[in-house]
Amino acid sequence: MLKWSKRIVLSLWLCLMLVVGFWIFAENPGKVNASFIIFAFKDLALGHLMCGMLLLGALLGWLTSTIMFGSKSYGHKRRYKKASKEVEKLKSLQEQT
Repeated sequence: MLKWSKRIVLSLWLCLMLVVGFWIFAENPGKVNASFIIFAFKDLALGHLMCGMLLLGALLGWLTSTIMFGSKSYGHKRRYKKASKEVEKLKSLQEQT
């Protein structure tokens, strides 16, 4: 049940992000000159720039949370493996007695 509710919430979040991105794009038709570290863009629509930054922020947030939760998951798996080895060791000792 929790898995489906999580999917629904994520789907709604994605739709909301798309609507906000489209709204930003539609309401900001002005042209700007943007220069990033290596790239320089001339006459870039402000809506494109803002949508790009919104998507970049969402991507970086997702990537950061994936890395953080992935490392926690790895630690839990390692502790589980260690504990299961210890349980097997104790079971074998109990069978010997």
